[in-house]
Amino acid sequence: MTLIECEKIVYDIWHKMGSPSEITEKSNICSFLENIVKEAGEHLLFDHFSGANFDHITRIECDNDIVKIYWKDFDIYRQQLNNKTLSDDDDLTWACFGYATFIFFAIKIEKIKIISKDSHLYILLKATYCIPKNMRKDILGNNEVLETNSHKSSLIERLVFYCGPKEENRIVSCSYSSLPYYSAIIQPRHKNTTVVYSKILAFSATMSDLEQRLKRVEKSIHTFSDSTDSDELEEKGNTIRRIMENLLKYCCVIYDTKLEIEDKYGHIELGKLRKEAQQYGIDINQGFINIANELSHDSGKHITLSELKCFYDSAIIIFRDVVKASENEMLFHDFNRKNDNDSNQAEE
Repeated sequence: MTLIECEKIVYDIWHKMGSPSEITEKSNICSFLENIVKEAGEHLLFDHFSGANFDHITRIECDNDIVKIYWKDFDIYRQQLNNKTLSDDDDLTWACFGYATFIFFAIKIEKIKIISKDSHLYILLKATYCIPKNMRKDILGNNEVLETNSHKSSLIERLVFYCGPKEENRIVSCSYSSLPYYSAIIQPRHKNTTVVYSKILAFSATMSDLEQRLKRVEKSIHTFSDSTDSDELEEKGNTIRRIMENLLKYCCVIYDTKLEIEDKYGHIELGKLRKEAQQYGIDINQGFINIANELSHDSGKHITLSELKCFYDSAIIIFRDVVKASENEMLFHDFNRKNDNDSNQAEE
């Protein structure tokens, strides 16, 4: 199969589904991913927000709610090791991957976004939020942990463990995402773009989703009048608050703040998010926080339509400031990482 043929196969599978821009039904997500990997996995790339990437995809497994995207399968080496027939060359190759039998990425997918650009298809994966310890438990089962590490600003965590009895030497290396953002992209190798571009595309998709949510609120506000029931006004105000919380948490992830976003995702106060954001030049006045807090519980006060419109306008300004600041931080981070890599290569 040529790279051009691979691109065509992926497009054909997508067209047979009706060329959707998004897929949200769990069974359809699994079916689509399984089909493209079955037909073209050897020529598909997997890019993660962290900068990690797979140069091919071996297979896809949909294990209950978890989608596992396999890169390496060294089970033949494991069997040869157990049978004492593993060659020195294969042992050296295997050692480069930490003697892992399987290497895969795991994600609970909320939805996938499909973008067709310049005759090239990008498949973006958005995770469903899952408490990290619960995600680890779902992946691990009763197996023994060998290593864990977390890279919050890169939306990735890593888990290494024995799968099955230790004496069978079946080691699994799994990376996973548990935060509710676009964190990974699958694309045909033909016309493939850089990992940095994939990261920017994932960021843009997350921002686009948030912007669309805000626009839906704006559309509803335009239908309101001074006689609109206060419950309807406050419902939309609360929606704005939730969108802002999601936005600011994402900003904190990109800036790698000390807030424990993964473990305490649903329990971080807006005031704390505001303090973190202000460190990065994002101005959020206390009046905005006060209204947001009043909307979150029965304060005895009712928001007016005029106040709701002002609250929405402030949210739009904050949204634009966060987008600009986050873009600058990502570009600065990737520029420094490139320079560090160039320096390391020069020293070598």
